Amino acid sequence: MARPRLQNAAPKERKRAKRPKVKTGCITCKYVTSLLYEHLKCDEGKPACQRCLKDKLKCDGYQQSQVSKKAFRIIPFIIRPPISDNLISPADAALYHHARECLLIDFEMLDPTGFWQQIVLPRSHAIEPIKYALCALGGAHRRFLATYADNTTCLDIDLHVQAVQKYNLAISHMKPVMETA
Repeated sequence: MARPRLQNAAPKERKRAKRPKVKTGCITCKYVTSLLYEHLKCDEGKPACQRCLKDKLKCDGYQQSQVSKKAFRIIPFIIRPPISDNLISPADAALYHHARECLLIDFEMLDPTGFWQQIVLPRSHAIEPIKYALCALGGAHRRFLATYADNTTCLDIDLHVQAVQKYNLAISHMKPVMETA
């Protein structure tokens, strides 16, 4: 059952301000606001705001925004070559893809020098040991993600076996390179 409304009581309607809220303001308005414990609206007019002109105060201007002082790191967008067709199996392609799309991005955040995206990844298309090492990393990371909840399954064991196999394959392909160097 609905409650009856009083005839005399009209609901208060709030109207939204025509301008967005301003959290900044001139130094004078901020100072006066802190003294009076009430909010004084500053229109941020230049060279002096309307409140300071109206109250005949000297407008002390504005602080530089804190955002402009921070240095932002720009991460360049890197166009990645397609996944190499010379991978032996679809399982290798899945491990390589996981390493490339999940792991190397995290590595780049930790080490922004571009080593993983600009050096390791392009060379993995031509140098077998690097390709298999990336597959091993992808397999190890996928196993880590799969066993994160402490429940070992056949998939986890298979990922572990694949990661170890790719690691051994990378080392076996590296031996001839090391002998000739």
